[in-house]
Amino acid sequence: MNTIAEELPTGFIGLSPRVAQLRMQIERLAPQRTPILIQGETGHGKEVAARALFTAATGERVSCTANWVAAVTY
Repeated sequence: MNTIAEELPTGFIGLSPRVAQLRMQIERLAPQRTPILIQGETGHGKEVAARALFTAATGERVSCTANWVAAVTY
């Protein structure tokens, strides 16, 4: 039986164990109703992960906005 992580249109490319682990983490975190911080270097797929997490949580594919927090001034 397929899990939701295998069926999600996540945008991830690859079948490596690390990608499978990331999909399982998204599946586990999706039902949580708490803020989630996604960190990583430029070009490592943070926005892809965020969109996959939102899609898994809501079941909807809607647009989401990425914010560059380093550019926010206080």
